[in-house]
Amino acid sequence: MWKKLYSYITILRPVNVIISFLAVYLVLFISGSQQNPGLWLLTLYAALSASLICGGSNIINDLFDIEIDRINRPERALPQGLISKRGAWAYWAVVNIIGLYFSSLIGIACFLIALFSAALLFVYSWYLKRTSLMGNITVSFFTGLAFIYGGVAVGQWKLAVVPAVFAFLFHWGREILKDIEDIEGDRRMSARTFPIEHGIRSALILITFIFLILIAVTLWVFLVDIYNLIYFLIILVGMYPAILYTLISMWRDHSKNNISRLSFLLKIEMFIGLLAIYFG
Repeated sequence: MWKKLYSYITILRPVNVIISFLAVYLVLFISGSQQNPGLWLLTLYAALSASLICGGSNIINDLFDIEIDRINRPERALPQGLISKRGAWAYWAVVNIIGLYFSSLIGIACFLIALFSAALLFVYSWYLKRTSLMGNITVSFFTGLAFIYGGVAVGQWKLAVVPAVFAFLFHWGREILKDIEDIEGDRRMSARTFPIEHGIRSALILITFIFLILIAVTLWVFLVDIYNLIYFLIILVGMYPAILYTLISMWRDHSKNNISRLSFLLKIEMFIGLLAIYFG
């Protein structure tokens, strides 16, 4: 029983869900609206709806990727049979409905963003994920949209644009890195990801380019006084070394095991980025 319950939790990708929750809530603080009790409630609804839709996207992703995951991720719940396909479909529907319900409590704008997100994330898992770059760009867009969504909830969406750009670039680089990790299973299932269509070397060049742009942008917002010295010190010590290490390591060793390790390191770095924005 506990193993099955654990499977229903892990299929949501709890780390990704938590990051979505925090990203939405972060906008409440960077907008200076945390003194408003009413906005705390609206932000809670937004954070819950974003987290649930994020979790739902991971469920549907596993449903469409079950054959690929038998090769790339055999430890996941669906390939192991710990959750049935029928059960996963029902779970996806319930999670999204609850997420959309919370979004409707905020207002029509947030509901439409949530509905659009749930629909496009379905299309992403069904088709876009297996295309060159468009799949990567789509999922990266939604990580940035989480900040905008939080901004819409508190009426300060413009303040969320900079962290949204950070999130987009960071996840875009990481998504292509994950495509290198998954290249064996993707190739067997005739997926047309960037590393398959253009080669691993081209993918590594693109990842390097994206992360160098990210470094430049995160430095620029400090130099023009958008964010403060504390922000800069956090990314200088906590993020830049990890990004540079990732770039050097992936060029030296792009084996599945090493790329998987680097992908996990970058996932941890997402929390460092959120921390830097919070104090910035």
